[in-house]
Amino acid sequence: MAGRRRAAILSLQIGLLAAIVGFWELASRTGLIDKFFFSQPSVFIARALRWLGDPEFLLGGRSIYHHLLVTMEEMAGGFILGVFFGVTA
Repeated sequence: MAGRRRAAILSLQIGLLAAIVGFWELASRTGLIDKFFFSQPSVFIARALRWLGDPEFLLGGRSIYHHLLVTMEEMAGGFILGVFFGVTA
């Protein structure tokens, strides 16, 4: 019984996500929402796959993996400083 309920909830969540993304795509294609502020999900997915799949595609002279590494380093540094100052305060 618990497995059926969990499957029903999961399918409802996936359906809701698909409906929201579908409405977003449709609204941006028809001009209901401004493409300048809300890009199309299909454009975003295509661009993200290109960034991840083509390491030669440069963003500001560096690959996406370099930018991800720098972001992770900054996140770790901020976490360490936050813990340090939070514990010592």
